[in-house]
Amino acid sequence: MKKSRLASILVLILLSCSIFAQQKTKQFDPNEGTGKVPKLVILKTDHDFGKIDKTQKVTAQFKFKNEGDGILQIKDVKTSCGCTAAKPDKRVYHPGEEGEVSVTFNPARFQGPITKTVTILSNDPEQPDYRCKIKADIIVDIIVKPRVLFIQNLKRGETRTEKI
Repeated sequence: MKKSRLASILVLILLSCSIFAQQKTKQFDPNEGTGKVPKLVILKTDHDFGKIDKTQKVTAQFKFKNEGDGILQIKDVKTSCGCTAAKPDKRVYHPGEEGEVSVTFNPARFQGPITKTVTILSNDPEQPDYRCKIKADIIVDIIVKPRVLFIQNLKRGETRTEKI
């Protein structure tokens, strides 16, 4: 009897925890009740770095403007890969104000042509997420295909030569 009561209590606690975890906290909206809305306009959504060396980190700026009559908030900036870092110059922009998101790409793990995306999340009601793209052609001294060489049945301390 005690075990079933204890199990019931634990189930209720777990259920209530999951319900609270799923509830989203409402973010502050500076335009609420004013009738004013922000409008995020990215001036250029694509950037091509061209040919770059795999040891060369590169940076681009995506410039934008708040063309609405409300306050624009940049809620988050997400990248499609850990090789890319993106950061806005600030988070809040008044009507008519311009800003930029700085994007740095590290090509160390890549070769050949690549495309990565940066998503800017804002409080623009018409387009809350804006996707920008960066492209590059990563040059390497030697291209090895496949990029991994498997040597089977190699014991510790043993030396072996393979042809590529």
